[in-house]
Amino acid sequence: MKLGRFGLGRLGALVFAAVVAFAAPATYSNAQEDNTIIFLAGPSSDPFWGAVQQGFDTATKELGVKTQWTAPQDFNDIVPIYTKMFEAAIARKPAAIVVGNFFPEPTEPLIKQAVAAGIPVLVYNSGRSTWKELGAIGFIGEDPWLIGQCRRQEGRRQWRQERPLHQPDRCEPGA
Repeated sequence: MKLGRFGLGRLGALVFAAVVAFAAPATYSNAQEDNTIIFLAGPSSDPFWGAVQQGFDTATKELGVKTQWTAPQDFNDIVPIYTKMFEAAIARKPAAIVVGNFFPEPTEPLIKQAVAAGIPVLVYNSGRSTWKELGAIGFIGEDPWLIGQCRRQEGRRQWRQERPLHQPDRCEPGA
């Protein structure tokens, strides 16, 4: 499965729509001080993040909700900057925070802190195995094991088409 610019933009829209679906009911019951949904992301100058931001922005406009895209300028000192962005987001007491658990050591305590403060947190892209125990309301991302299995099956099909039938189990290069 290839994700071109269009696919990444759709990913951003999907993440945002899920945030609204998950966080909206929780937001009303917790009566947060700020009705903004904050999305903590990577630098928009990066092609991946730029495309995700486009999808996020499109979904924001289409759904008519208040959001904030928060991202560092570049990847220099990303861990402390991402951590500070997350701390600032928690301090605002927003309607919800969307965060990737890319750096578990500093991020996981902050996810727990936000949840303890009554802020709905949605984890995306990284954190598939820990989001529930951290108290997040959901996870959006791919399953690397499943992707690997699909790629293996595709490779086996292609390999069988290219190899003579009398050598179906040989994997050596040039066999």
